[in-house]
Amino acid sequence: MWSKGRLPKAGTSAGARALGRPLVAAERALYISSRDSPLNLVVLVRLDGPAVHDVLPTALAGLRQRHPLLRARIVGPLARPRFEVSDADTAGSGPIPLRVVRASESEGAYELAEEEMNAPFDPAVSPLARVTCVSGPGHSTDLILTVHHAIADGASAANLVHELLESCRQGLAGEPAATPVPASMPPPLTDLLPVGMRGLAGWRKMLTLAARESRDEIAYRLGSRGCRRPVPALGRAVLRPLSLDVAETAALVSQGRRQRLTLTSLVAAGLLWQVNAVLHEGRPCTMRAVIWVDLRPYLDPQAGAETLGCYVSMLRFPVRVDRRRGLAALATDVQRQIERASRRGDRFPAAQLSAPMARLAARWPVIRLGNVALSHAAAPAIQSGYGPVSVREVRAFVSNDRIGAELAAVSGVIHGRLWCDLLYLDSDYGEDAAAALGDGLFAALREFSDAA
Repeated sequence: MWSKGRLPKAGTSAGARALGRPLVAAERALYISSRDSPLNLVVLVRLDGPAVHDVLPTALAGLRQRHPLLRARIVGPLARPRFEVSDADTAGSGPIPLRVVRASESEGAYELAEEEMNAPFDPAVSPLARVTCVSGPGHSTDLILTVHHAIADGASAANLVHELLESCRQGLAGEPAATPVPASMPPPLTDLLPVGMRGLAGWRKMLTLAARESRDEIAYRLGSRGCRRPVPALGRAVLRPLSLDVAETAALVSQGRRQRLTLTSLVAAGLLWQVNAVLHEGRPCTMRAVIWVDLRPYLDPQAGAETLGCYVSMLRFPVRVDRRRGLAALATDVQRQIERASRRGDRFPAAQLSAPMARLAARWPVIRLGNVALSHAAAPAIQSGYGPVSVREVRAFVSNDRIGAELAAVSGVIHGRLWCDLLYLDSDYGEDAAAALGDGLFAALREFSDAA
């Protein structure tokens, strides 16, 4: 008999075993969605200092040896997929692919990041990660880490970049490569739920959330007549990077604090505001917002950022958008909805419901997850410098798909600047509409900052 959590590895002797466990709800949802179109998490880090491409292979080998999910593939039937993980010292999993290009041979870092969002992984082949290194002019380098979203969330992807750059620092300093401390197989989210979300209590909360989602769907459909758009055809994921400078970011944060509004609420409200203006011609209507939530601080025990895995959920709610009331009023409504859903504890049952929702959407693709979706990372694990290498910019991108939100965005703050990356499908938006959305979003935030 094989011990719990392990299964025999094809083509090996009985003494060789591979770690494994079933995918749980959020992981299954991401895996199911990725079967129709890529669902990749991409982190772009722009560096100044000596080139790191010579020390990257050793650094990547250390990451692969340390993290089991970097040696994982997904096997089994769609209804019961599981991770199968090779041992660190066997050839069951290949090295993390590394592509090194010169800036003169590429279109640029953002174009390569967009390319990575659209390049699928074969989930049955390990590893579900890859790295592109772009050697720029002078002393600049762009690193692009791409992982399948089923094995990593934003927090753990940022930590992977941190570990990678720390290992590069050691290599540049000529220090002997540290022997990686192997991490254990990341526990599934279901093993870390608070007591109130386990057993019958958890099932009751899941059913209650499902009932609320049904009521919200009715409210959305009644309030959005004449504004709803059809589900688009499969298309290419496209990104549009935006930034505020340090002074503008400080002014936005200051004005938000005066009105007791968070950056998450303000950026989400700005997205709703602009989608309504560009796509609905400013007509008052009910729209759906999705706020992605990092569950790590709420788990029991907590999962640290160093634990590679996917511990995310969402808060999904309808919001009435009426531009006559102003952006501040809309941001207040968004924040109240976030606080309300958080008090009810929606984040946990939403994570458990995500796999059934993904299966339903895949079989019946006539609805989208929401009108806008936002993930905001306020404090990534990536440091400002690693020895002689300094971090100039960090960006994150997630492939949007046709059953996702109409317009998704990832935002964060680094070096005192707010960045926001719009993510959409080229079959759903033209370049003109995307440009109007991006320019109008930051114009609306600047106008809010300047309000007396």
